[in-house]
Amino acid sequence: MNQARCTICSNAANNLTKDAELSIYECSLCSHVFTVIPAARQKKYNHDYFSKEHENWFKNPNTKLFRFIADQVNAHFGHKNIALLDVGCGNGDFLKFFANYRKKTALYGVDIARLFEDANISFMHGDFNTMELKQNFDVVTSLMAIEHMENPVLFTKNIFSALGREGIAVVATINSNGLIYRLADLLKALGIMGPYDRLYDHAHLQHYTNASLKKLLENCGFEILLQRNHNFPLAALDVPKSNAVLEAVYRAGVAAVFTLTAVFGGGMMQTIICRKK
Repeated sequence: MNQARCTICSNAANNLTKDAELSIYECSLCSHVFTVIPAARQKKYNHDYFSKEHENWFKNPNTKLFRFIADQVNAHFGHKNIALLDVGCGNGDFLKFFANYRKKTALYGVDIARLFEDANISFMHGDFNTMELKQNFDVVTSLMAIEHMENPVLFTKNIFSALGREGIAVVATINSNGLIYRLADLLKALGIMGPYDRLYDHAHLQHYTNASLKKLLENCGFEILLQRNHNFPLAALDVPKSNAVLEAVYRAGVAAVFTLTAVFGGGMMQTIICRKK
């Protein structure tokens, strides 16, 4: 028995130690998987994180997801002038896409790293969790950021506070009950650690199932409008570069999983669209 407190539902009783070496726990009530490590051991999001560690990811933006979100925003707001805030905007790929896709939008981005300048985007440099915003927004997006948060409840409540009364929030993150996570657990049991170690790298402190992400948002005052599982572009996959054969095998394996999940479901990512209750 372990007393690590769940970062979603605050359950402290009977949480299971999923991996003692990596300090990973699984909540016995809401199924959420989370990592508990001191701040000194947590990932630092400097320029190398974007340009080296995850080079492929940031060179191959997920325009299919961007277009889906833009279509949902258009369906919700029509031709109305709106303000959109992207939290954890990285190098601004989503905001740059949106600037070309929908003209009647005031675009804002916030990130702890300063990676771009764009005349069409108002960038705020700093920690969203401690930032005092001067306005509310019609749309707040957070794409592949919430899994990095030590305190996802605080992060989600801050998104809620930043959103106008009639606005919508879009949250995209990993799907830890997807097929690729299940295969990584199976390979770990067989002594093959590579995929497991990459998925549970300490950059990701939270590993959301569909149920735990939905529960987090609902607990923070949101009504879920849509939830879907999907994958990212295969070209965006960051693979081990130390061994060309291993890289090829890794990429081929993920490609096969993506093909299967495109047909049967269980993709590696999930996206939720929600609004204030």
